[in-house]
Amino acid sequence: MGLIKFSAVVGAASGKIGGNVFARNASGAYVRTFTMPINPNTTKQQGVRTDFADLISSWKSLTAAKQQAWEDMAPQYPYTNRLGESSQYTGQQLYNHLNMNLKTVGATILDTPLVPETFSTTSLTSLTMVDTAGVLTTADVLLSAVGAATESVIINVTTSMSGGITKPAKGAFKQVTIVADASVSATLDIIVPYQTLYGDPQLGTNVFTRVFLINTNTGQRLNLGQALATVTGT
Repeated sequence: MGLIKFSAVVGAASGKIGGNVFARNASGAYVRTFTMPINPNTTKQQGVRTDFADLISSWKSLTAAKQQAWEDMAPQYPYTNRLGESSQYTGQQLYNHLNMNLKTVGATILDTPLVPETFSTTSLTSLTMVDTAGVLTTADVLLSAVGAATESVIINVTTSMSGGITKPAKGAFKQVTIVADASVSATLDIIVPYQTLYGDPQLGTNVFTRVFLINTNTGQRLNLGQALATVTGT
């Protein structure tokens, strides 16, 4: 893996070009040789691919007027690309993006886009993990405040990791649960889904969580941040 020193000609690079992949990490921009990722074809991956194929098919079935409505709405849903620049979806990309979010939380997909809504004022405060005699007895994701009834919470977590790990890879996070109504509580208990996915963590190890809100009206997604818990207890 070699770092890139940009010049006045090339300001940034991202993605795959030929046999090289351009990206950034905490140390800056770099380039590496492209390798074909392993495809375990898990049940979840199959489900995502099926959902995406369904959306492609349903997009094609929309009238020209409805497709145009998505094109017209796209400027109201800007996003930041991998180079940190503000970008804009095409109409179909916006349709896929919002409706995949809705599918993830089991909400009704949209054939006509809605004007973006304002998210509730909440953020991820902390994750607490406590073992008692080797069994997970507390696993709480704490938000700064309850969300709205029109918001669902997606909670992703890692397995327990060495205490020396402070920045787990994106692929280390797996979806552990979805809370359909974010207004129910600011303290979200994930003991059972965590144990189902990973078993009981070991004392002194680190567990990380990433939490997202999905607006079940519009399909908007908001990253509430990442938290770390060191497993304590007896």
